[in-house]
Amino acid sequence: MPAERRIDWKSAWLSGLWLVGALAWIAATELLFQFGAAGGYFLLVGLGGVILVVSAVTLLIRGGRRLWKWRREGPSSVTAALGPVVAIVAVMVVFEPLSAATSKIGIRVALMAYRPAYERIVAGVRSSEFHGSGPYNRGALDGVEFMIEAGPPLRVAFPIDGLVDNWWGYVYDPTGDVAALGYSDPEIRNLFGGDLVSCSRIADDFFVCGFT
Repeated sequence: MPAERRIDWKSAWLSGLWLVGALAWIAATELLFQFGAAGGYFLLVGLGGVILVVSAVTLLIRGGRRLWKWRREGPSSVTAALGPVVAIVAVMVVFEPLSAATSKIGIRVALMAYRPAYERIVAGVRSSEFHGSGPYNRGALDGVEFMIEAGPPLRVAFPIDGLVDNWWGYVYDPTGDVAALGYSDPEIRNLFGGDLVSCSRIADDFFVCGFT
């Protein structure tokens, strides 16, 4: 008589694979958002989210059917049912901290990637090589959008993503007042034609800010 299986390794492997996929999906969506890749972001959120939900429901149904046969199959049917439940609970627990940590990393990595272009634009604005036009003194160079507050002091914003007048991006501010004074100073609060709601220093004179 064959030994009774206590662990359904196939179910454990499938649940573990789903867990890894869900964690990778959370991290990837945050990184795409920080890089302003709107198309890829919405595709990954939509398609990836549907795949994760469908596969989670499939695992739960499979586990439920196995649990229904627990008298015949023994402990392995219990592990088959618990595997996806444990994986889903684990994702719910780590979702917020993982999302926050990935967001912070993504913000810094994105600035490292964009910084040479940003510094070139700031230098060009200072030397009057680059100019903005229209509402909010907008301009673009090699696909990088920017907005100029001539000041003094000179401040330059680099929008990354947003909808209508709600947007976030990087701001060059040599004074640091966008983070130090922020919402308390009406002049700074209304920079770039928006309403500054959050701002924090990322590196040197570059800050990540949100506007509405």
